Amino acid sequence: MTTSLTLEHVATYPLPGMAVPGALTFSPDDRLVAYLHSPDGGLSRQLLAFDPQTAVSRPLISPPNGGNTDDTVSLEEALRRERLRQRETGVTQYAWSRQGHLLVPLNGNLYVQDGPDAALRLLLAGDDAAPILDARFSPDGAHVAFVQDAELYAIPTAGGAPRQLTSGARGTGQTHGLAEYVAQEEMARRSGYWWSPDGRYLAFARVD
Repeated sequence: MTTSLTLEHVATYPLPGMAVPGALTFSPDDRLVAYLHSPDGGLSRQLLAFDPQTAVSRPLISPPNGGNTDDTVSLEEALRRERLRQRETGVTQYAWSRQGHLLVPLNGNLYVQDGPDAALRLLLAGDDAAPILDARFSPDGAHVAFVQDAELYAIPTAGGAPRQLTSGARGTGQTHGLAEYVAQEEMARRSGYWWSPDGRYLAFARVD
């Protein structure tokens, strides 16, 4: 039996048979396996959790408006996705803290979920003119660092006002805490700042 290969088959993404789960991580208590997947085989991904005890998967978060779309990501985020060869939408990244909190950037905003069964809460609203980039938990989970408008910030995971940690780059063409194009594209170094193991200090790159 033969099957015709159409232009639609060639241009389809994900490729047939390649819509598989990605970004698999255990929860800090080892009870769940979180992963990104599109159940219908399309581009819009959900954050799901698999329970090894029951062999059941379920949505781990309920993102507002379905998550990221091509129309809601900033130019900087679109360039980051291009360097990662990432075409998926919906929920595209997440991270666990040591305490079991989830950090999920969505539509230029930062959301935190205080455990698998908690509600998603807005930690920090983004700014179209100065999007939030490269948000990451501190090792102790107490803070989230991120880059905005060329400077490095940190905000308590519990909520509150962000604190600006660096100065002098904004408006000069320099950046603090961001990996430059060559580092991302040629060296696969995606970040420009690093937490100390105890979460007390941050090392960062200054790029001109």
